[in-house]
Amino acid sequence: MNFLTRFFTDPEDLFKELPVGNSEWTVLTWNWDLQEVSDRRRTLELNGEHHHQVAINKEELIFVQDKKVKVFPFKNEKEIKDRFNLACHLSVKHSLESTQSFMRKTMEGDLNEETRTLQWLQASFKTLEGALNRVQDNPELILTAAFFSGVNPELKQQVLRLICFNLDINFFMQEDGLLRVVVFDDKNLGHGSQKTANLNQIIRLTKPLFYDEITKLLNHLTTVGEVR
Repeated sequence: MNFLTRFFTDPEDLFKELPVGNSEWTVLTWNWDLQEVSDRRRTLELNGEHHHQVAINKEELIFVQDKKVKVFPFKNEKEIKDRFNLACHLSVKHSLESTQSFMRKTMEGDLNEETRTLQWLQASFKTLEGALNRVQDNPELILTAAFFSGVNPELKQQVLRLICFNLDINFFMQEDGLLRVVVFDDKNLGHGSQKTANLNQIIRLTKPLFYDEITKLLNHLTTVGEVR
């Protein structure tokens, strides 16, 4: 690849250039589409005026800006791990803060129906949190997850989307102020195998409660997914 440049200098400046608080479409992945099961790879992608991506595996730290690639050897340095983890946490924080005003604004709705939906979601999240705790306690287990935030380039709609283990969780923020929660449970069949949503519900009155639940789950996931 003639645009590949290998550097042996401090990547600190490149971390500082990441637009973690100004991304229109953010993608954060943990061990997604690995070529080898033994690999470990985390990737943060930030899109706006420019395309930025930083990825880390067991041997390399890779920066991409538009089509320019810079590669650094990674020898488990604490400074590199801390900078990468901080970039991930700040990106998730910005994603949540950018949706806060929408999620906190409520309107009249069916409290009973929304409460049942919330309880279903809480039970599903509790199962996910248990799985995340097991990953955290056992380094041999592999965390496989992907988080998307911002205006989806294909749908042209603002969304928070989390794919974690068997669940594909989508919070669609509609222009009319309604929140549509769509969840697919792929069970053990692999991502995308479930074609019909297990949950598809409009939320009006209790949007703040759903916001709190996804916030707690994302913060937990980002902590478990840190490079250690």
